[in-house]
Amino acid sequence: MKKTILAGLLIATLSGCATKTVPLSDSAGSKYRGKSITYSVHKTPSFSAMTAGKATFGALGSVAMIDKGNDIIQENGVQDPAATIGVTLAHDLATKYGLSIKQPAVIASSKKTDVIASEYSTADLVVDVQTRAWGFAYFPMDWNNYYVLYTAKLQLIDTSNGEAIATGSFAYDSKDNAVHPSYDQLINNQAAGLKNEILKARDQCIIEFRQRIFNAR
Repeated sequence: MKKTILAGLLIATLSGCATKTVPLSDSAGSKYRGKSITYSVHKTPSFSAMTAGKATFGALGSVAMIDKGNDIIQENGVQDPAATIGVTLAHDLATKYGLSIKQPAVIASSKKTDVIASEYSTADLVVDVQTRAWGFAYFPMDWNNYYVLYTAKLQLIDTSNGEAIATGSFAYDSKDNAVHPSYDQLINNQAAGLKNEILKARDQCIIEFRQRIFNAR
């Protein structure tokens, strides 16, 4: 029973809070034609690795999941895809609206829109993509197989006033995949299985934000 409850809490955490969808209209984007754009870089967020063994210990198990997850991504070089998503979308917008691209010079110190606008004020626009939650978990009735979750938040921020002129969120969940890997299949070979799932999440996130928020391609 304790494992089932903890699994539910983790899934709720990883699902995150959906961000209001506000697409960028062509008229709004055209106002920035000829200006500049950059993308934010955030610190790598904690990764949650939910295993049946860790779930046994309740609240302490939740801490152990984060510690184990962070060890996995650090030891195996699993990259947070947020910056790659951001730079890809920034190039899309630069092409569509004739913007010049400026490389980010700092790591964002906050997730708040006004702080991000201030720290990236060398450009007129900043594509801010934040990984809100990521991790993997076992199936409640199948402790030998796992699924991967990834959620991201998008903001296109006007740095002159700190206003988010376009926003959206994305969630990836591999539960519906035909094949579900074991723990070893996820983390063996420098976490090749996990990296593959994160790449799938990254690519789907880019496609969805392009189509749903920016209508870039």
